[in-house]
Amino acid sequence: MSSFLTLSYEPIDFEFTGTPGVTFGPNGPIPTTDLSFSDPAIRLALESDGFSFAFAFAGGITGLEGDRSYINFNINFYTPVITFVRTRAVAFRIPLVIATDITSVQDSNLGDDFQQSAFSGGLGGDIGIRITENLRISSDAIYSYGFSGARGGFFGGTVNFFETRHRSVLGNLIPRQPIVLGYSYKFGEYDIDGTRFDYDITKHSFTIG
Repeated sequence: MSSFLTLSYEPIDFEFTGTPGVTFGPNGPIPTTDLSFSDPAIRLALESDGFSFAFAFAGGITGLEGDRSYINFNINFYTPVITFVRTRAVAFRIPLVIATDITSVQDSNLGDDFQQSAFSGGLGGDIGIRITENLRISSDAIYSYGFSGARGGFFGGTVNFFETRHRSVLGNLIPRQPIVLGYSYKFGEYDIDGTRFDYDITKHSFTIG
């Protein structure tokens, strides 16, 4: 796939899966805060065959209610470890993925926040098909597992991610400039600091670039 600058509309479901009430930390009881939301974000990204960098945000400007805000930075590195088929028309590979994901959800009214920096690695599969000179499609699916820490590194835990991407590259719609259309799905599970920062996050991204 070529390199693309992309813009995505990204509905997000961020759901608290911990225990409401109070959890116990090293300095005593800590009240838990539910920062759940289901609202869209805007995602900007640079995508290529072996690398992607993305920034997503949500707030009042995107329809997020109250004084809540969402920010996400994500960097992925893709390296094929096994290639089963590679011809001009079809490619099928198993890639190794190393990723860094920084997620922040804040609410000034609740006086609490979720700020996690995750580092993960995983394997999956991807397939690319060239239908004509001006139409290519690709799909991949990746499962990854890793570790996450809060700002300052005080709270930590594990994360699981599953992501799938689908892209169609159209040529000649604009002279010398291909266009990409796509859809992505990502599910993440945070198991952090007992139950205080246990959240599931689900994203659906509708992309043009």
